[in-house]
Amino acid sequence: MPRSSTAPTARGSAVTVLALLISLLAVVALVALVAGGGLASPAPSPSPSTPTSPSTPASPSPSAPPPASPSPSPSEPVGGLFEVDMDVATPHEVVVIVTDETGEVTGVRSGRAGDGMSVRWYEVRVENGDADTLRVTWVGFPQDEQVPLRIDRSDAGLRLELVSDGPPPNSDGLGYDRVLEIDFAEPVRAEDVVATIEGSPKAQG
Repeated sequence: MPRSSTAPTARGSAVTVLALLISLLAVVALVALVAGGGLASPAPSPSPSTPTSPSTPASPSPSAPPPASPSPSPSEPVGGLFEVDMDVATPHEVVVIVTDETGEVTGVRSGRAGDGMSVRWYEVRVENGDADTLRVTWVGFPQDEQVPLRIDRSDAGLRLELVSDGPPPNSDGLGYDRVLEIDFAEPVRAEDVVATIEGSPKAQG
């Protein structure tokens, strides 16, 4: 009598059911583990930040110094003469023509004249600017003018002879300073200088 095939079939079904149970338990365990934080997802590693170089402050451009008032440079002799454009307080052209007969003058330039009269008419003030420089001040009319100045030596010492327009004696005519600076090759003392000023022939006539 042939054997029945029922027993093997029952065994196969039992194995299948067991395998399904094991798989289901594994899934449940995995879900529980993930829910409990056991298998936390690794945090992404932070990307390295690129260091930024500090901004270099722009160096301020150096400010230009305020322009200084140029000091007049000594004039050069032309044909044995010095010709100097004077700085005067009025809008006139005053030129001093210096004739040096000593050979000791190295340069002549205008000083800065004040607004008004610091000496009297036909008076010449001579003082030292430094050891080898004389500062000569006199007064002239507010007008265009050429003023001759002769420099020579006598037994009395160094002489300065000016010729300039001026008013009659005891006049209250208005005048303005003229200041001339004369450089010498050697030291010179203002107190050793004899300075005179005469009215021009035009003014006297």
